[in-house]
Amino acid sequence: MARRKTLAKNPYYPLTDAQWRAIEESEVVPPPKKIGRPSTDARKIINGILWIQDTEGSWRNLPPEYQPWKTAYHRMRVWTRNGVWQEITNALKKVQQTHSNAG
Repeated sequence: MARRKTLAKNPYYPLTDAQWRAIEESEVVPPPKKIGRPSTDARKIINGILWIQDTEGSWRNLPPEYQPWKTAYHRMRVWTRNGVWQEITNALKKVQQTHSNAG
């Protein structure tokens, strides 16, 4: 996924492949369930949450490519409550620090 050309407020939006790998390797995002309704794409939801933080927009204005806004909003609330969102941001910070130290 290519970075936007505009100056982003959020250095993690949109997720790069390296950032997504760091999140996956941290194993903080719960794996998809094997039964029931098909799981939503966690990367799209995280990008949607980052879009909200970057644009300071409302959840109802979340572009549809990031999943339904209610799904992204609910996931953000659950992840914030149980510490997953903090772990996701920690993984993103590590990638940014590694990239900054390398360059």
